[in-house]
Amino acid sequence: MPMVAAVKRFIANERGAAVVEMALVAPVLAGLAFVSVNLWEATLRQQQEDEALRVASQYYFNGGSDDSKARLLGLAAWRNRPEDGDIQITRLYRCGESAATATTLCGTEQTPPATIVKIVASATVEGAAFQEEQIRSEMVRVR
Repeated sequence: MPMVAAVKRFIANERGAAVVEMALVAPVLAGLAFVSVNLWEATLRQQQEDEALRVASQYYFNGGSDDSKARLLGLAAWRNRPEDGDIQITRLYRCGESAATATTLCGTEQTPPATIVKIVASATVEGAAFQEEQIRSEMVRVR
């Protein structure tokens, strides 16, 4: 009988229960905090890259036409730009649904082709737990 009483006392004893619960929950909370910080950092970098694209495309919306100037404006606006962060600008020409060249005239109206500027920002983003290549792009139709 003394053995049964000792087992009952052991089961009824709640000292240290909070420590055991904390030991089980603490790693999960620490992991969630770590992942949250990394996701926040990646989102922040992505927003900064998007802002650089917006500045470059806004240059064209305001009537600009110099691709190298648009690139420099975008790079200057890119806060906390990673070391390999870059912006590339290419021009595409379209006659309706088909590709064209800058000197092509479209259709029977002999109108110039639509000019589309493709702005691509790319960078390798490094976090505490990841390394990811981010590529963001925007297309702007210019005259």
